[in-house]
Amino acid sequence: MRCEGENSHLLVEIKGTRGSGWSVTVTSNEVNTAEEKDVDLFIANKIKISGVSSGEYICEGGDILRLSPWKPRDPHSSLKATEYQFTPNTNTSETGPISHRTGPRHDEIHKIRHKAKNG
Repeated sequence: MRCEGENSHLLVEIKGTRGSGWSVTVTSNEVNTAEEKDVDLFIANKIKISGVSSGEYICEGGDILRLSPWKPRDPHSSLKATEYQFTPNTNTSETGPISHRTGPRHDEIHKIRHKAKNG
């Protein structure tokens, strides 16, 4: 979010949680932006949702923490990857139709069991 004043602007990320801690999920794009530019991070915790009125949430309470500027890789904070996007290299992998056979054949299972039993 870009907040603009008369002769200035401020980049802001705002995160909230209903829990009592300060841990929030941030995207890689938000982290990259904060590493490249000055961004303030506001975290609201202990948010209470009291109901829905006309399709809108009613949120109340909470405490606010402001990190100005936010430095995601500050050694006194913790930035932990919790999700990965994996894209395989299909140029070097075998690709083709999926076989209906999903496991070893019956005779292969018998050989494996026989070997395990008889050593």
